[in-house]
Amino acid sequence: HKEPIIKEGTYWLVTKNQWPYAHTKVHLLLIAKTHVTSLTDLAPEAGKELIELAAWAIQEFQIPGGGLVLRFGASEYSAGSVAHLHAQLVMPD
Repeated sequence: HKEPIIKEGTYWLVTKNQWPYAHTKVHLLLIAKTHVTSLTDLAPEAGKELIELAAWAIQEFQIPGGGLVLRFGASEYSAGSVAHLHAQLVMPD
């Protein structure tokens, strides 16, 4: 990933998506700092920090509404293209 890190916590980092979806005004990634593929691999503190960083980004980027998407596990079930836990925070244009 080539975009700079915007904010970093103990468990997650926030960055702009290098390949934002069409029709998005804001498309951020919240990426787990250690390699995990499932929510069951996370400490409870990591889940708390994910929500805190998403809330920070919503305020920082003045997002009045959008989506927070988190895929996990085997890609044949999640349709994910990256085998690393991350969330996408998207505001449409």
